[in-house]
Amino acid sequence: AAYLGISAVRVEGRAVRADLLAAAMTDVARRNEMARTTFALRAGHPVQLVHAATVVDVPEIDLRGTTLTDIELESEAIAAVLSTPFDIEAAPPVRLALLRTKDDESVLVAAAHHLLFDRQSFGILLAELSTVYEALCLGITPRRPLPTVQYGDFATWQNEQRDTGAWKPDLEFWRAH
Repeated sequence: AAYLGISAVRVEGRAVRADLLAAAMTDVARRNEMARTTFALRAGHPVQLVHAATVVDVPEIDLRGTTLTDIELESEAIAAVLSTPFDIEAAPPVRLALLRTKDDESVLVAAAHHLLFDRQSFGILLAELSTVYEALCLGITPRRPLPTVQYGDFATWQNEQRDTGAWKPDLEFWRAH
């Protein structure tokens, strides 16, 4: 769990539609390679494998009628996304679960592998998920251009920066301080 980021948000005052949430995450994954990326070893070196878009499952856990404390609810939320270990060779690096606590209250919990998501990029992904979900709730089909830069493009740029020495002055500064 040390290489995973977990976020949860409580939605109050309205029922969250699990079907639309799954459709929204499917759309987000279609547009963002990192949400459907795994890694494998080839000749002893890790390689990125971007899978075709697929339907994303968002399990719904019904906790209505229970009287969980916030700590117990947090434990349930973590268990919902971490009950099965992440396998970077076989499973998508993002998991969602919807914990329904009341008819008009839910907790959306998301976990992502840090190999592909840092806190900032995870936040961007969740913001896009929210935007797409809201559009689907209004009956609008989201139409957005594909991102111009994908995860693999960024990794290639980072390697080029390292290989050309472009970061050498910055590294020297931070080593000196």
